[in-house]
Amino acid sequence: MKMKWISLFSVLLLTVFGLSACGGGGSSSSGGGGGDSASALLVAEKVSVVDADSTALRAELSRRAAVKSLKIGPFRVKSVDELPAGSDYNSDVTNVYVEERSTENFNTVNEILCMIGQTKYDTMLNTGAYKAQIDNSQCKSNKSDASTAGQQSQDQSSSSSMPTYEMWTVESSRADNNSPQIVKVWIHEDATDNEPAKVIFAKMEITEGKSASNPYGIFTINFKGAPAADPSNIVFRGTLKAERDSDTGKVLLKFIESGNHGSGAETSAVTLDREADGSSGAGSVHLTQTQGQVQNEKGFDIAYDSAKFLRRDQGNLSEVCLSRILYDESAWRYSLYDSTEGSRVSRNSGFSIQKDNAYG
Repeated sequence: MKMKWISLFSVLLLTVFGLSACGGGGSSSSGGGGGDSASALLVAEKVSVVDADSTALRAELSRRAAVKSLKIGPFRVKSVDELPAGSDYNSDVTNVYVEERSTENFNTVNEILCMIGQTKYDTMLNTGAYKAQIDNSQCKSNKSDASTAGQQSQDQSSSSSMPTYEMWTVESSRADNNSPQIVKVWIHEDATDNEPAKVIFAKMEITEGKSASNPYGIFTINFKGAPAADPSNIVFRGTLKAERDSDTGKVLLKFIESGNHGSGAETSAVTLDREADGSSGAGSVHLTQTQGQVQNEKGFDIAYDSAKFLRRDQGNLSEVCLSRILYDESAWRYSLYDSTEGSRVSRNSGFSIQKDNAYG
């Protein structure tokens, strides 16, 4: 049976391959623009550092016994191949993430891009300031390892997909097609148990929209946050940008954020050079955490080709080579569908489904 999960956070755990040679690569780019009237520019809403090769895994599974339709009590679910092509089951988008500890810092990058994408800054171009309701839960990429996913998804399936809204004030403008697009955002965050209420300001400048050859676009996002009671006291700031290297022409993704969190401070920095098709790439990740007089640092250099992924610890220079073809897979979020029509079924509360011997 073909398994599909909507609102899926599927954890793909790369398998140790051995310390054979692993390679990296980069990305290409293209330009655009021109004209008298202003048209909107769009940037990426998600950055995938490295993908597991699902095609190779499916080929391996096809050599095993076919997976039968799931049976619940005395009832057997209709084969998914029989569901209508236009049904919710076949049209809902599946989100897949790769779990690799050296790339965890990219989660913040994806959360920023996802939330900005929800503002519909392209549709609202040159309409003046407006209110945008942002669902934070759609942008969270909480993951764990496959051994605990079954139990923890029981807790998360009913609550993690519940909307968590913030109201943003947004203004998107562009003078003409020869000018950059400017998106300004003002956010008021409520206080939590550990943090006071905050005000956040962000400004995005887009000079080139995303394309097949440059899936990021060319843009810079600067942001900063301060307590609502003391707006002049900046507690965190950062920059996320996709820029074209003047020497190589490659488009590089860069992110840095620093700030105070409770009684400590943290600085995170990442750089990614990735082929547009994801076949190869390279990058680096660095994190510094300070708690009182104690400072901890960790960092990784990564590189990969179509088959392997290399991680090098910047501290002790130890290396681990992982396979992009052999990995474990687990589902974290899912929806329920009607077994006859394939339509999405809404429930006020969630429940978990776990099937042993998933490969038949």
